[in-house]
Amino acid sequence: MKKLMCFILLLSSIICMAVLAYASADYTFDLSADKQTVKVGDTVRVTLTVSRNDGQQIDLYAMQDYIVFDPEYFTVDETSYEILQSTDGVPYDLFDAKAMSFGGDPTDRVYVSHASVNPVYLPSQIDVISFELTALNEGTSTLTHDTIEVVGDDMRVYSTVGNDLTITVGDGDTQSTTEPTTETTTSATTEVTTTADGTTETTTEAATETTTTARPGGGGGGGGGSNTNTTGSTSGSSSSAANPGTSGNDTAEGTAGDTPGSTGEQGGSWQNPFTDVNENDWFFDAVQYTNENGIFSGITSSNFEPNTPVTRAMMVAVLYRAEGSPTADTNSKFADVSPEAYYAQAVVWAEENNIVYGFSDTVFAPEQNITREQIAAIMERYADYKGQTTDEAGDLTQFADSDEISWWAVENVRWAVGRGIISGKGNNILDPLGNATRAEIASIIMRFIEG
Repeated sequence: MKKLMCFILLLSSIICMAVLAYASADYTFDLSADKQTVKVGDTVRVTLTVSRNDGQQIDLYAMQDYIVFDPEYFTVDETSYEILQSTDGVPYDLFDAKAMSFGGDPTDRVYVSHASVNPVYLPSQIDVISFELTALNEGTSTLTHDTIEVVGDDMRVYSTVGNDLTITVGDGDTQSTTEPTTETTTSATTEVTTTADGTTETTTEAATETTTTARPGGGGGGGGGSNTNTTGSTSGSSSSAANPGTSGNDTAEGTAGDTPGSTGEQGGSWQNPFTDVNENDWFFDAVQYTNENGIFSGITSSNFEPNTPVTRAMMVAVLYRAEGSPTADTNSKFADVSPEAYYAQAVVWAEENNIVYGFSDTVFAPEQNITREQIAAIMERYADYKGQTTDEAGDLTQFADSDEISWWAVENVRWAVGRGIISGKGNNILDPLGNATRAEIASIIMRFIEG
């Protein structure tokens, strides 16, 4: 009898703790399905509903959730995404969605995220996304949440709770259902580091230079499909990461063109003008390629300064030149970008094409050094701008410091590693928060264009 009473008390405590977890959490993430029992070959539509538990409107600066499923039982149809859209002006998806895997193939989760320069204000309960899973084998499988995060307009990281959704795959008829089976699981809250837009690429000598693997969808891949739920509006633009853009220029003095004598004829025999770039340097080919093609010039006519950190302004200027310096206005929305600055047109071009974002509506921070993870974000957006696929997926578990990647940049870095434009620095170190050098940027640009 005593054992029975102890068991009852323990069970009661567990139930109370679960109830309190739901009651005390700021946000609830609920998974539901249109069927709880399906046959092999059938599809089931899963919906993610997010609710603010105090009933107030959702003030969303950033959000992420990994919806995990068992690939033995299900596969996701990436063309089936229906994503909540903004009704503020031209409709657009308020959230990004991409199928991915944390251990390589097969795909075992759908990554849902939002990040923007300005917060989005939405009703207290929203259907963020729905998508279809196709049943593969008979059995019972449970969908779960992993790494739920919500950041409000005050940059506060809110507490969250999510449910599990159990679906049975059998040989009987499919049954319609309303509510999922729920087991409360609280996800840890984390701090958010808001950094600049793109990511810096670091390549070290020889063996450290290249690492290539496949990647789930990085920031900017986004989910397809249109959403029939058009509730909500936004006061700012949506982006694949809550960070400003980066720019790239090579002349510290701010001249927009190449330093005289530093660039050879495209397609001709390149005469190396730089005394600090030698044929045995790991970055020699990259410097030659970018200089020969008018993308990257020297700091002076005889110095490239390969180890000098790259600023946001420099990065943007490099991409702008790679595009052939298209005509652009010099009047940026950013107060710290002067119309007379050598990078003014580059920044305007990049911001108009959603390649870079500012720290705010008025701050771009052009002279701030860019980090490796920031360059990854910029380069993936640049790939989107060029109409390229961003399906590459790199294995980040190979890097001992992968946990240092800012949460908003994880998918961008995964793409960059998978695309082969960013690699480790030796000893299984990625250094996502480290600054990128001019030599590293030259290597990234060459790999991107030639890859």
